[in-house]
Amino acid sequence: MPDPTPAAPSTRPALALAALFGIVALLLAPPVLSRAISLDWQLGDMRVPAWIAAAACATIALALVAFRGLFGRVWARVFPTRKHLAFKLGAIAFSLALAVVMAEVAFRMIGYPFHSSWTPSEFAIARFDEEIGWSYKPNTRAVQPFGKDERDVAMRFDAIGARVPDEPPPAAEPPRKPTVVFVGGSFTMGHGVTYEESFVGRVAAALAPRYAVVNLGVQGFGTDQSWLLFERHADAFDVKAVVYTFISDHVARNDNHDRRLLFRQGRFLGTKPRFRLTDDGGLEQIHRPIRYEDYPYSRVLAAMQLSFIHRGPAPSIPLTRALIRAIDDAASRRGARFLAVHFHQARPSSARGDLVFDGLDGFPIVDTRTDAPADWPKWIIPGDDHPTPRAHARVATMITAALSRLGIR
Repeated sequence: MPDPTPAAPSTRPALALAALFGIVALLLAPPVLSRAISLDWQLGDMRVPAWIAAAACATIALALVAFRGLFGRVWARVFPTRKHLAFKLGAIAFSLALAVVMAEVAFRMIGYPFHSSWTPSEFAIARFDEEIGWSYKPNTRAVQPFGKDERDVAMRFDAIGARVPDEPPPAAEPPRKPTVVFVGGSFTMGHGVTYEESFVGRVAAALAPRYAVVNLGVQGFGTDQSWLLFERHADAFDVKAVVYTFISDHVARNDNHDRRLLFRQGRFLGTKPRFRLTDDGGLEQIHRPIRYEDYPYSRVLAAMQLSFIHRGPAPSIPLTRALIRAIDDAASRRGARFLAVHFHQARPSSARGDLVFDGLDGFPIVDTRTDAPADWPKWIIPGDDHPTPRAHARVATMITAALSRLGIR
């Protein structure tokens, strides 16, 4: 009796893989992919690479359909039974898992990817804050060296951690004195300069004695933290105006939870809060601050995040716009005016700052480039890219004039 004709190889594996590659091709197409992730990457515009990847997947899908018989024969030789398929897939999965575990152990042993070799100024004068990430220690005074010449600068903070003049605390102010509140990061706080040299201190001198001025600037803060700190303390004052100082670095800070991913050698107190935009344009908090001692994380995943942050999608411009709007709204709810200061000087990522303000209106904006001297970018502390006292003086004049136009004089 002749042998039965061998069964034709199944085409189901080829068709299944073709369907998978077809779905991936669809998802990689920029009109679809851009709905889930920004294609404006640190490496550049990723629309062309996305189209190429989508076309490659679609080509593979078509080839699998066209040569499904040949693929079926190859599949049958490589995986003659389902047990062979399960065993080989299991071996691949086990090998990958083992490689990840070994990499995790090795990274922990050598302290990769983070090395705490740089301690920022605020580490010694701030404390971990479970809502905001970090805030200045109340009733604290410290003297720190700044810049290449290591100039000693005294810093004093009052009972709420706001920077005040370096002198004995004055007598209690009359309650509910009309107040201008400044929020922002190190530029607002006055990193590297005395209180009197800072633009906040100079504006305070210009508005005294009619107005009190409160400096809620904190080194390393993003827009999100500035907003949260203002909300915490605003009702303790008769706020007439809120001044937020924006620098281009805030765009990246706002899109970040673990500050070490931006400064991998930094020694910090803890992580920071992080928000995301909801579908209706609102803000939703997705991360809360955690002390680094209590922060469990995978070193392998952190290394992948580092690569993704420095090469992948650029920080969200709409998120920063929404956070600035949140400060504006918080001021408006209290009947206060809002003023944004775009402190544009020597920051390399300044173009993103321009994009932020291109989509904002409804409140006055002070741009420090307006009528700036030709050497304005050089008005920075040597060895430290923060503004000099001379730069602070110029910005103080601009802010004072803008506040006067708002009726704060």
